Amino acid sequence: MIEGKVECHDEVLQAVFETAYANLVQVAKFWVEKAKDLVGISNAGEDMKYKLHGACITEPVYLNPSKAGEAPRAISGSGRDQITFEEDKDNMALYGGVNENGKHMLALQTGVEGGKIIQPSGSNALRFFSKAADAFLWRHSVEQGQIKPRPWMDVAIEKNLAALEMIAAEGTEHVA
Repeated sequence: MIEGKVECHDEVLQAVFETAYANLVQVAKFWVEKAKDLVGISNAGEDMKYKLHGACITEPVYLNPSKAGEAPRAISGSGRDQITFEEDKDNMALYGGVNENGKHMLALQTGVEGGKIIQPSGSNALRFFSKAADAFLWRHSVEQGQIKPRPWMDVAIEKNLAALEMIAAEGTEHVA
């Protein structure tokens, strides 16, 4: 979560702070846009056919996940949609990051140690695709493996640092 707050009481300083605050709002909005772009790279699914209780079913399997050190790739876009920016104009405060439904995006940013036993919620078994078996497998529980970080927050800043600095100093009208 990125937070910022500006306070002052002098009229001249107030005008300076209002300009600085307006520029910081633009910085936050620009960062959110670039972060969403970064995690918007598609992990296109490949159709997989299998039989279930005698019925032939076709559904996508996602075989191109991000590699360690890359930003997470999008399947549904739900992670991208959880990246947010809020502005509290009355208190000149900014809040940017992920909302409550985006916890998985923070886990991808920092990585996951692994070892946790995952059990299904609301069904009898977990289903996942195994590349080794080239098939869907069903389990009543699985041990979560380690997930190395898929950074996106800091990468969105690093890749756009010059533009972010320019917006902070001069506003968006100076950024091409």
